[in-house]
Amino acid sequence: MRILVKDITTTGAAGSAAGSTDFQAYPGEQLKAVSLDYITAPATTVISVTNPDVPGNPTVTVPAGNTDRIVRPRLPVQDANSADIMGTAEPVQVQGRVAVAVSNADAASPAVRVRLFMA
Repeated sequence: MRILVKDITTTGAAGSAAGSTDFQAYPGEQLKAVSLDYITAPATTVISVTNPDVPGNPTVTVPAGNTDRIVRPRLPVQDANSADIMGTAEPVQVQGRVAVAVSNADAASPAVRVRLFMA
């Protein structure tokens, strides 16, 4: 398992500052978990994780807050007809750029430390 770590600096006015960073995923990797360390971020902070290099991959949005947490993005398993199978879930497949954006924060350096757990 690879653990990728970056700090995100936010700039802008209090309550509306933003920042972002990119990670690089290998082809076929799964995003097992995202660890968020809110270093100096207010409770209004929203974080989104996207995989813009893969069309249709979902965006994971962590709602407003500033409590350190671990998020485990999951998608339902699909059958041969692309229908979701109830009660199933698997980690999100990613490749290429994985973008993490912070919004609704205060200006800080750093505001949030992000760890991606990839396998």
